[in-house]
Amino acid sequence: MSISPPEFRQCSSCSRILNLNLFRADSLCCRYCETGKVAPSNSNGPSLLDRDIGKASQVVKLQEKKVITPDKINNNSANNPRDDSIELSAIFGMDQEWGEENSLIYKKAALTIFSHFIHEINIFLGCKSRWNIDNGELDKLVKWILAKEYTQKKIEQDLIPSELILNNYLTIIINKSLTNVTFIKASIRTLLNSPKKRRLKLYEFLVSLMNGTADEQKALEVLEADLLNDTNELGYAIPIIPLPSESELLEINSPLRIIYFISYFECVKQLSIQLNSGHYQVHKAKLDGEVIESSLDSFRKLNIKVNDIDLNNSIQSGLKMGYKLFGLSKENENIYYDSGNILIINLKGSKKA
Repeated sequence: MSISPPEFRQCSSCSRILNLNLFRADSLCCRYCETGKVAPSNSNGPSLLDRDIGKASQVVKLQEKKVITPDKINNNSANNPRDDSIELSAIFGMDQEWGEENSLIYKKAALTIFSHFIHEINIFLGCKSRWNIDNGELDKLVKWILAKEYTQKKIEQDLIPSELILNNYLTIIINKSLTNVTFIKASIRTLLNSPKKRRLKLYEFLVSLMNGTADEQKALEVLEADLLNDTNELGYAIPIIPLPSESELLEINSPLRIIYFISYFECVKQLSIQLNSGHYQVHKAKLDGEVIESSLDSFRKLNIKVNDIDLNNSIQSGLKMGYKLFGLSKENENIYYDSGNILIINLKGSKKA
């Protein structure tokens, strides 16, 4: 007697492919997500790395084109909260380099601060690369960030014992962060929607670093045109830089950071393409699906193996950072549900929190 193989369905919330008995008949959301529970890592179903959209014949096709991402990615966090700082801690290798003992408070604070100032950090790294700012200036950037009101409030609220140790954590994260022209211009575009005072402070800081350098005048002209622009737009298309080659990605030497960077890159690229094309209202689930599918495709080619949970967390962390770079969030009211209960991104409403 032959037994038919089990059929699977992809959850629209957690993105896992699970047995059909873990779904209600009329639901795309698995019972784990509906009840706010976490699916065990050994749940039956194909590995995320082995999924092949369009070829997995056992996956129930509930849509004309199956999207690999959930319609509400990370939006079940109210029932199943995820600690992004812990995930980023693994991605940036902080557990291995700094150890666990007595370090959690510093890791969480440093990663939160890094995320908040990602725009300034990207622009600094761009200036450093383009105009050969001395490596020693990174220390000045970190001290500048630590002196900010936002950071000082964070230090006070979290009862950070030592600013020096926090300085060390923040420095290593920035040293491990990657940027390119696409990230930099997207960062500038987002800051153009922030209070001018914030942009002016960044401009003044960068000017102080340029003092006496060979490219000082040219640098100041470019920075003034970009950062002190009185409009909310760059006035030109965001350049789309290709994903680094496979050999360059492997130089990152951390599987989690590689997939995080690829996902982050793909998210920023897709948002930039939409913005450049004048498509300001974007279906979030569709864009998430394109980002995840492209990220998995690029990651498979590298022949690196990681477990499904770490892979999923790294991809989602990259997606979140991509949206952060564009100032997109529900709190900013530029990610919202339309009248048809579809999650929409409003790129015209991009702003810095």
